[in-house]
Order: sequence, then structure tokens, then C-alpha cells
Amino acid sequence: MRCSSVLCSLALTFGIIGPGSLTAQGGSVAGTVVNRATGAPVAAAQVTVAGTTLRAFTDASGRFALNEVPGAAAVLQVRMIGFRARTDTVNVGDTNLRIALDQKALELEQVVVTGTAAATAQREIGNAVSRLTQRARQCAGPSALSVLMS
Repeated sequence: MRCSSVLCSLALTFGIIGPGSLTAQGGSVAGTVVNRATGAPVAAAQVTVAGTTLRAFTDASGRFALNEVPGAAAVLQVRMIGFRARTDTVNVGDTNLRIALDQKALELEQVVVTGTAAATAQREIGNAVSRLTQRARQCAGPSALSVLMS
């Protein structure tokens, strides 16, 4: 009994058995996030594992992958602007998930645009205003292009 504990100590000391092999390694979770209404992939959605710092973003085809997910089951939280957030419990090791998000209507406050019909004097405007008349355009000198062509 004493000999086996000495051998284990030596194995750990010299790196034969790494500390990671004594603890459980996490599994993988992967899948696709789609729009429930259209079936189209949802790009740039954030997929997180609740209670951890693990996070991934979906690519242009809606695919995501998370590695080293602890435990046998994980709670995934999926968020994207314009969609309702979704939380699902999935089995670690499942790499063919399909998560459908429901669109969420964004409500904006009412915008009111008003204008005035009264004329404003040039000196009250606060910035430079000039007028270019047809006569001024006719009196203009030759352009650089016309000088080069002659």
C-alpha cells in the first residue's frame, strides 16, 4: 500500500500523470441557432453556459460550439437583439442542437417632426449663407480642364 502511494507521488512529481487527468474534463456542446418563423440562421447570437464564463457567438450560418462544458447537463442561455432570450437545459456531448428563437418586436417611442413656415433673415441663421446666381456662374473663369485642353 505504501509503495503505490510513493509511485503515485513520483508520477505526479515528474508529470507522468498531469493534474488535469485527476479531474473530470468537460465535454462539448454545439449546434445551430435559427429564426423560428423563417428557419434562417441567426448570426452573432450570444450562447452562454449559465454559472460559468463559457461563451460563444454564432457564425454567419448560425453555428456555435462550446468546449470544456462541465457536468453531464448544462443550461444554455441564448440572446440576440430583436429576439426573445431563450434558456434550455441540454446534455453535454450533444453537438447537433437546433435552438429556435422567437422574434421580438422592438417598440420605439413616437417621433414628432415640426417645421415653421416663417422666413428667417440671413443674419439670424448663425452660419454662412451665400447665393450663386446664373449671372455669377456665366462670369466664372475657365476651368482647369478647359485650360489644359486648349
